[in-house]
Amino acid sequence: MIVLWRLSGCGSFKVGRSFRNANQAIPLTMVVIADAGLPVPPHVEILDLALAPGIPSLEDALTVLKDALVIEEVLVADEMARVNADRRAIVARLFAGEDKLKSVPHAEIEDRLPKVKLVVQTGECSPYGNVVLVGGLDSSSSGWRIRKQSG
Repeated sequence: MIVLWRLSGCGSFKVGRSFRNANQAIPLTMVVIADAGLPVPPHVEILDLALAPGIPSLEDALTVLKDALVIEEVLVADEMARVNADRRAIVARLFAGEDKLKSVPHAEIEDRLPKVKLVVQTGECSPYGNVVLVGGLDSSSSGWRIRKQSG
């Protein structure tokens, strides 16, 4: 089970991670912002935020996570430009000028799913509405903490 809590009561939400040693290297990992229909492998952690169709949207989730994660690369399916141009434009706008956005075949995104650390399931219901964020977590960030809880 994933437990979330908010620190500082500031009203803004961030994803963070606690580290025993602040000097330790933060490994690259993958987090997927997923549409409602993405088949997630059983061993991958899911943070299901979907409340209703379209809530939260891909844009909502990306806006929050963009500021909370250290992102090296943003992957979208090649098909997104053709089938879901509106969402592709949102991703391009959010990462404009950062040279991080990369289009790959949808099959490559599916191939990466077993190696993903976390899937953030949104209420997005548009085709090819998945975005893979490759990077790490900023050990100095505060806000939401994600941890596993037994039981």
